[in-house]
Amino acid sequence: MMKHALLIAFLIFLSGCAASVGTVPADFSLQGKEESVVFGHLIIDGRSDEVAHSLNPLDTMTLTFWNASTGKRYAVVCERGGSDARFFVALPPGQYRVTKWSDGRSSFNLRGSFEVERGAGVYIGTIKWVRSVSTGVLSGATQGTLAIEDRYAEEARLFKERYPRIQEPIVRSIINTDY
Repeated sequence: MMKHALLIAFLIFLSGCAASVGTVPADFSLQGKEESVVFGHLIIDGRSDEVAHSLNPLDTMTLTFWNASTGKRYAVVCERGGSDARFFVALPPGQYRVTKWSDGRSSFNLRGSFEVERGAGVYIGTIKWVRSVSTGVLSGATQGTLAIEDRYAEEARLFKERYPRIQEPIVRSIINTDY
C-alpha cells in the first residue's frame, strides 16, 4: 500500500515538471512524423535606454506550454537573443496553453491558447511586451503591456529559408488570449 502511495506521489510530481525543448536543427524534416514545428518570436521593447531588468543580449528566454490534450508541460527554450528571440520547436499535435514567459531572472504569467495540428509548420505569433515609461512608477517596479502580434508573412518567410526540408504547409494558429 505504501509503495502505491509513493508511486502516485511521484507521478503527481512528474506531471508538474516540464520537458525542456529547444530549437530543431536546420536539417529537420517532418516527413513521417506526428509532430509539428511550432515557431514564434518574443520581443521586449524597453522604450528607453534603461531596458527592463537590464537584459543581457545573451539571456535565454523560456516559454511554458501546457498540452491540454495530454496534460504534459513543455519548457520551450528560445534561441539566444535577449530582448529579441525566436523559437522553433517540435511538439505533438493538440490544444495548448501558454502559461509563462521567463528570462531566467523574472517572469510574466501568460494566458493564451493555440492549436497544433499534425505535420505542419505552426506560427503562433509574436509575443511582445512594451515597457510603459512613467514618472509615477514606484522604484523597482516595471510596468508594461503584453500584445500578441500577427507577423505571419515575415516569420513564415524566415521559417522557409531556415528549414528548406520542411515542405508541409505553414499554418497560423495565433495565440488566443480570450479563453
